[in-house]
Amino acid sequence: MAGRLRHRASRGQVIGAWVALGLCLILLLAGMSKIDQSLYEAARMDGAGPVREFFSITIPGVRQELAVCVLVTVIWAPCCSFC
Repeated sequence: MAGRLRHRASRGQVIGAWVALGLCLILLLAGMSKIDQSLYEAARMDGAGPVREFFSITIPGVRQELAVCVLVTVIWAPCCSFC
């Protein structure tokens, strides 16, 4: 197998990914719960479908939480790659 780079995730990387996933999941669920349901009702009355609701209401509503998740993941990634 000369020339082939083989990489196997260590236990630390798997645990780190599991913790980061849980943190981001909790942050995003909390962010989604703060979005007012009347925005979705108004979008449905205007004829918006589920995809349009997602990109026009949900994503902007969780923008800060999404930024924190990305930032924590980017900062955490080099630390966990050496575990």
